[in-house]
Amino acid sequence: MASRFINVPVHAAGMRLDRFIANETNISTSLLFKLLRKRAVAQIDDSGRRKRLHPNDRVSIGMCISLPCLVTPKLKAATVKDAGKAQELIQRHLPIIRETAAVAVFQKPAGLACQGGSGITYSIDALLQTTGVAYRLVHRLDRNTTGALAVAKTRAAAAALTHAFRQRLVSKNYVAVLDGHPRERQGTIDNALLNTGTSCLAITPISTEQQIQAAKHAVTNYKVIKRGVFNGQPVSIVALDIPTGRKHQIRVHCAQILNCPVLGDTRYGDTVKAANHMYLHLVQMTIPDVQPNGEPASAAAKITVKSPFPLFWQPVFDALEPSANVRRMQALATAALAVAVVRRRRAPWGLGWLERQGGRLAAWKAAVLWWTVLYLARHMDDVLGLHAPEPLRAYYSRSFYRATWVFTALDAGFWTAMTVRPKWLRDVLSLVFSAYYLVCTDRAVEKVRTSWNKGVDNPVLRFVRSLHEPRLGVRRV
Repeated sequence: MASRFINVPVHAAGMRLDRFIANETNISTSLLFKLLRKRAVAQIDDSGRRKRLHPNDRVSIGMCISLPCLVTPKLKAATVKDAGKAQELIQRHLPIIRETAAVAVFQKPAGLACQGGSGITYSIDALLQTTGVAYRLVHRLDRNTTGALAVAKTRAAAAALTHAFRQRLVSKNYVAVLDGHPRERQGTIDNALLNTGTSCLAITPISTEQQIQAAKHAVTNYKVIKRGVFNGQPVSIVALDIPTGRKHQIRVHCAQILNCPVLGDTRYGDTVKAANHMYLHLVQMTIPDVQPNGEPASAAAKITVKSPFPLFWQPVFDALEPSANVRRMQALATAALAVAVVRRRRAPWGLGWLERQGGRLAAWKAAVLWWTVLYLARHMDDVLGLHAPEPLRAYYSRSFYRATWVFTALDAGFWTAMTVRPKWLRDVLSLVFSAYYLVCTDRAVEKVRTSWNKGVDNPVLRFVRSLHEPRLGVRRV
């Protein structure tokens, strides 16, 4: 049988033989192992002798590997059309959250698989190959799972991070929306998982001895953050931590152990009540900080990355959390109740001993007023509407939103009072209007947006502006 020869390049030194051949050729995994069993893959030394190779053998620089001619090399260069489409998909759907010289952390969207397979047109692994950077996946997320995805830029960095994942030196924190309410608000699920190929099965006391022996150890820690109703069905927002990383671990543990599948999970959940998206998100990940050569940047250097929630999570947060108006009314109602209590002549039950201390202002009234002031100060963001929306809290801090809303209110107040004469009255009214817009934040945003677009949307102002704009003539020489 005629043979084809492949020389190992520098960047592939140290790779497993089966992985190297899979990356360099279009051979399938089953055919590759069949050729290895039949000794059709061999190393050719300097004297021309053949040496049988095994799948787990490591390749070295300059090694000459002999393969049958039926194994064709992989076409590395993509067409211009495919490359352009890949770059467009990367820019739109794979933003970089954090990047170093050796690692890049991408924001993985829903519906985009990490690796290729049957029925998959584009995968993250294939898309990143068109960038010109030797990106290498060091871990995977399910196709419909969103969140932080770490990718190494060099082979040495990939080996170091892969070792860190295997040694459980990586911390991964997930947030999921479960269909139903778990019986316990927090706990640890310690049930091994059996990989059946397309799905997984959690080991229970009724599992067979053969299933128990073939299963792998899996541990999931969970804590219920909030419970509520979404689209007429009870749901729970749960924080999860997985010391072990098994296939479909969170989805299987939640569905088969907690009896609360991940909302939108059509494989392990109820397909009748399935949502348009699967609500499982890798919100925070901590990985070792490595250099391009694979060495650690320092003894205890870590990279912690927070991934913002996708926008389709917003309806769930709105349904399970009180709206801004509700929180504002709660704070104002609490303050009004405290004022009503203070106006009473007799102290309520339990505060009479403070009233007997004497003084012009009863001690219990002073205590109630003091705690009311502290309560309003704590909830001032809710009263004034200066809190950040839930999906954007991972992007910006509360201080940023507080400053943004204050400046927006000032801008809207000054714009409203701009036409007032005389000047002293305009200055006073601008402060009054700004105080009004601090509370009515929606009107402030609308006012500022209208002021920005007024010169463009109004046809009269657009015509007047065209009369005052200078006209530049161009003379051909």
